[in-house]
Amino acid sequence: MKNIFIISFYLICNLYFSQSGKLVVSYSFYESYKNNITLNSVLKINQTQSIFVVDDNMITDKTETGFDKDDNQLIKSYRKSKENRTVYKNYNDATILTLQSGYNPSSFYYIKESFPIFNWKVEKDTKEILGYNCQKATTSFRGRNYIAWFASKIAISDGPWKFEGLPGLILEITDDSGKIKIEANKIILNAENPNTSFNVNKKYPKVTWQEYIQNVDKEFNNQVKAFKSKASEEGVEVELDLKFENMEYVSKKNENN
Repeated sequence: MKNIFIISFYLICNLYFSQSGKLVVSYSFYESYKNNITLNSVLKINQTQSIFVVDDNMITDKTETGFDKDDNQLIKSYRKSKENRTVYKNYNDATILTLQSGYNPSSFYYIKESFPIFNWKVEKDTKEILGYNCQKATTSFRGRNYIAWFASKIAISDGPWKFEGLPGLILEITDDSGKIKIEANKIILNAENPNTSFNVNKKYPKVTWQEYIQNVDKEFNNQVKAFKSKASEEGVEVELDLKFENMEYVSKKNENN
């Protein structure tokens, strides 16, 4: 009789959650190319939309940019951002609006695009995260190979950053190089009115993904040229084989002409 009660209670809770569709998940957000810092981030979900925000204000307020002659590399440490990276998903029209900086930390763009097509491969491997049995899935996205762990008991096809499309909430995702790891550390089911609104700042331009890449490359190349000019003034001859990297883009440029 006790077992029947527990099963019935579990089914009722799951039914209520599926009807509510409101959820808040806190994640740790690690990127090795951003000074090896682990940031806080949060995903808020309701029936029609979700918003994922990375607390970039946790990054140190010190910025240093320079050229390392021994390693032939442009060195850049990241400063505290005046804006937090934000990914807003609209379930009704399957679009994403992302607020993200360019190479210059003071330049920001709203990137509008359709939901990416993730060719997920669901595998048999499982592990437990926050008490949920999670299943493994793999995919590739913009030059990186990812491993995700999703909880089918939380029947929401969403996850951190732009990741979605699995039969359950993504609680962990890493890339196979170890440069990125996003891991859930707290889940609030049936959250009361999670704030999923996204207030757009009109001073930042709205661009497509390709336009964003073009702007990033332009900012990056301008910085490289400035350092080449400074090195030339100091009588230093260098060959630059540099790259700019963020979560979705690695730009490798040779500025030798």
